[in-house]
Amino acid sequence: MLCAKDVMSTDVVWITAQHTLNEAFATMTQFDIDHLPVVESQRVVGMISKKELFHHTIDHPDATQARVGDAMQRNIYTCPLHSAVSKIAQTMLQFRLDAVPVLNRNELVGIITATDILGCAFAAKVKIA
Repeated sequence: MLCAKDVMSTDVVWITAQHTLNEAFATMTQFDIDHLPVVESQRVVGMISKKELFHHTIDHPDATQARVGDAMQRNIYTCPLHSAVSKIAQTMLQFRLDAVPVLNRNELVGIITATDILGCAFAAKVKIA
């Protein structure tokens, strides 16, 4: 059985809620990623994606100094390090999630994206969900 630790990216880039949306966008651009876990006091408190950046910018075009905390998703799904990939994939499909932070003892240790799940499925040529 494949689990989160087998497919997750471990070089996770994260940001804090106090960073500006401009800083979040610059970080995403620099690392060529679409999602950033938001971490405060070593705990994942949300996620920000390019989609949230876009929506917040459209809704508040004058908010040049808006903070990540103003636009991030707070109610997020996380998974433990040893969660089955099939369960993660089902949850991602059910809730239309593009990325899931992976935790070990409440500490951020990785992230699984839809691209990771697809890559896993194509590499193994197996049904994952």
